[in-house]
Amino acid sequence: MEVDQAAEVNVPETAELKLPDKTPVSGDEQEKLLNGDSNLQVKDAHNEEDDGAGSDGFELIDVKENFDTTKVEEVTAVPKGTTDHMSSMTKGPVEEEKTAALEEQALAEAERSLTAKDKELADATQSLRELGSDLESSKKRIEEIEAELDSSADKLRKLEELKDERSLHAAQEAKRASELDKMLEMAQMNMKEMEKHISSLQEEIKGHQDKVTDHQQVEESLKSTISELKAVQEALELSKSQVADLEQKLASQDADISKLTEELNLNRSSEISLKEITLKLENELTTVREELQAKLLSLHDMETNLDEQTKERQTSEATLEKQNEQILELQAEHDKLKDENEKLQGAVVDLNSKFTEKDSMLSQAEDELVKAQMLLSEALSHKEELVANLKSLNEQHEESKVFSESANQKILELEAQIEAMHAAEVAIKSQMKEAEVSVEAAEKKSTDLEQQLTDIKSKLDASSEEMELLKERFQQEAALSAQKGTQLEEAVASIEGYKEKINELQSSLDSSVSKSQLLEQEVKDLTDKCSEHQEQAHSVRQRSLELEDLLHTSKSDAQGAYSRTQELEQELNKTYEKLKGAEEELEQYRNKVSQLSSDLEAYQTKAASLESVVESVSGKEKELMKSLSQVTEEKKKAEELTAEYEAKLQEHLKGKQSLEESLQSQESKVLDLQEELVKLREEKEHHESTIADLNLQLSEKNDIHSQLESQLSQVSDDHSKTRSLLVEAESHKEELEQNLRSVNDLHAASQTAAESAKQQIAELETQIQELSASEQSLKLQLSEFESKLSSAEKNCTDLEQQLKDATAECSNCHLKIDELSGELEAYKEKSTNLETSLAAAKQMEVELSEKLLHINEEKDNFEEMSKKTAIKHLEAENQVQTLQGELESARGKLEEVETELRSLGIRESSVLEKLKSAEEQLEHKGRALEHATSKKIDLEALCTSPYLKIQRRNFNKQLTTYLRRKTECQQLSEKLKLVEEQAASYQSKATAATERRGVHEGGA
Repeated sequence: MEVDQAAEVNVPETAELKLPDKTPVSGDEQEKLLNGDSNLQVKDAHNEEDDGAGSDGFELIDVKENFDTTKVEEVTAVPKGTTDHMSSMTKGPVEEEKTAALEEQALAEAERSLTAKDKELADATQSLRELGSDLESSKKRIEEIEAELDSSADKLRKLEELKDERSLHAAQEAKRASELDKMLEMAQMNMKEMEKHISSLQEEIKGHQDKVTDHQQVEESLKSTISELKAVQEALELSKSQVADLEQKLASQDADISKLTEELNLNRSSEISLKEITLKLENELTTVREELQAKLLSLHDMETNLDEQTKERQTSEATLEKQNEQILELQAEHDKLKDENEKLQGAVVDLNSKFTEKDSMLSQAEDELVKAQMLLSEALSHKEELVANLKSLNEQHEESKVFSESANQKILELEAQIEAMHAAEVAIKSQMKEAEVSVEAAEKKSTDLEQQLTDIKSKLDASSEEMELLKERFQQEAALSAQKGTQLEEAVASIEGYKEKINELQSSLDSSVSKSQLLEQEVKDLTDKCSEHQEQAHSVRQRSLELEDLLHTSKSDAQGAYSRTQELEQELNKTYEKLKGAEEELEQYRNKVSQLSSDLEAYQTKAASLESVVESVSGKEKELMKSLSQVTEEKKKAEELTAEYEAKLQEHLKGKQSLEESLQSQESKVLDLQEELVKLREEKEHHESTIADLNLQLSEKNDIHSQLESQLSQVSDDHSKTRSLLVEAESHKEELEQNLRSVNDLHAASQTAAESAKQQIAELETQIQELSASEQSLKLQLSEFESKLSSAEKNCTDLEQQLKDATAECSNCHLKIDELSGELEAYKEKSTNLETSLAAAKQMEVELSEKLLHINEEKDNFEEMSKKTAIKHLEAENQVQTLQGELESARGKLEEVETELRSLGIRESSVLEKLKSAEEQLEHKGRALEHATSKKIDLEALCTSPYLKIQRRNFNKQLTTYLRRKTECQQLSEKLKLVEEQAASYQSKATAATERRGVHEGGA
């Protein structure tokens, strides 16, 4: 039965198994093992795919093989014991004692050989590892050779395809060559026919020598045929050259094909050599395996000292109970840590909910900031429109100034001309008066001159009539000037040229005074001349002629003045039209001013809305500060929890150190407990890593907190800047309103000045009418005119002051406009800075939102990974518990086996059934381990994402712990096998002892 079971366990190697000798391993075999001539891990490569660790699978196979070989040797050992027993029955009790002593000596020698073979086993394991590395290198070489073979096969396929293509091409070229041969034959046939035709033609030429025309035609046909023959010969030469080229190409292709066939042969020979090498390596592997199996079987046959092992088991069981209690305590602490971890996760969830609320608040703040930016952009557009309107108004104002200055200059010129006319009239009147006085004196002095004086009077009457006509014309001109003055009411809005007018009036008055003085001097001269010409009438007549000339000149001057007045009327009409345009521009200016005021009101409303938005933003900032304070409190709580965790971990470390000090005396099972403690350390490291992750999250949240604080400070700065800008805008608005008021006041003052100027013009017109009413009241009118001139001078001084004030106000307005433009530019710069700061704030908010989303994603992933790891941890714990249960069951079985061995009432069948159940359990464990490795592969596939590096590290740590547990399970299974083998050997010895006792009892 045991032999059959060994065959079932190790099926592929039953054909090659041999019963080992009990001799130690020879030196040649050790050299083979150390040199690594054979390739040992062909089977390991298959086991690597199943278990994930080649060495573990190989050890399991070796243990199974050893187990089977021990069974075979036990079977062979049974008949030997029976033969010894038969011999002992013949000899006697003395020989039995000798045999017992010999057996004790053999056992001591076996122990020594066991120690020696343990060393040999260590050397063999090292050599096996070296052979494994050599095997891996040989595998890599074989894979490289296979890749090269595949590439060479591909190249051969390509070369065969090229060969086929070239053969097809050669066949096509052969067809072409055959066609060319046919063409050559046809050309030769044509040549023969042409020769025959030429001969016939020659005969015809001989017969028809008289026909010259036919002869010429024949010569032409001959020339054409000769040319055709030449062309055919050239084609033949070309075809011959092509055929030669084709032959050369075919020869080169044949050479290439021969080279390729040689390469194929070389590759085939290399493949054959590789196959031979692989066969040799496989044979060496089988031999090395057989040798190793023999050595392991010889080692397992020499195990003894079961009593010592039972004592060690009792001590180890006591220590195991203590360690189980400690493990239970550690598990309770682990559960506490899990609860605290769940609490931390709940705190993290709360923090995430708060972060989502903060994200919503930030999104609302972003919307409000966008609205504020829209309002600011609208305000900037309105501001630009206001600047453009101000520029257009300034241009219109300058144009109106130019028009008013030109109109004022023309008005001054007209007034100067009118004043010159008045002065001329006054001079004429004074001359007339002086002439009358001189005539009266002449009448008194001489009667002779009476007739002349009458003539002069008649002439003077005529001149007076003409003067009346001139007065009427002047009245008409005055009426026209009055009408023009009414038309010029609106043109005199800007009174900047009145000072020049007054100066010109003063200069004209001075000129008139000087002219009057000159005329007085001339009258004196005339009186002197009249007194002198009392004796000489001719001088009087000459003077009268001179007076007539003067009258003619005055008439001509009057006509020129009339023409000038017409020209002035035309110019006044033009100026009136220009003034209408200026009025329209002023109305446009007023409309623009009203628009500016409405825009300012809209800007005020927008500023108020911005203030409300800023207030809401400040409220949200306060809420964010509150949430940040809550986050800081939660952070403090988390730090306190981490401190508690660290204290607990330190306590765990102290307990671990005490456990290590208490477990230093124990050997095998203490190592198992140390491995469990290592697992606990790894769990502690996992917890520490989770705490570190939490600390990282807290640090990240602190960074986010600091970033939010910086953003809030930036928002507050932006808020203060917007408020300052709003205050500046309001101040600018007030200044603009004041400027508009001052402009309106200036406009009213200019209107009043224009009205006063109109009144003055009307008064001047009345004065002119009064001057023209009567010649007798000229002096009174002159005195009144002087008084009016004085009043006009006063008015001029007043007007000059008003003009000065108006110019000062205009300069102030210009300065204010310049200041406003500078402030507008500064406001533009501030608005651009605000826009840039708002854009930066938006970018920061977007980055924060992205970071928060990334953190949330990482948090979700971390939660999923933590759940998965917790599930896997629970699975691993369950597996550990199952393994512990199996160990306890195995211990129970061992105890039962020991009790059964002590009672010697159990047979081999029950032991074999127990061994079968143990093997089934081991197979079940192997399947569980395979399932765990598949789960590990799935977890590795899950951990391929880039943002799970930290989780991957933790998972790798857990995998290492899991692999360690796996190795522990394998070691436990190996120990179980050893125990079962020991039990079997113990049972065989017990059966032999019972048989001996039975024989002794029968002999007695």
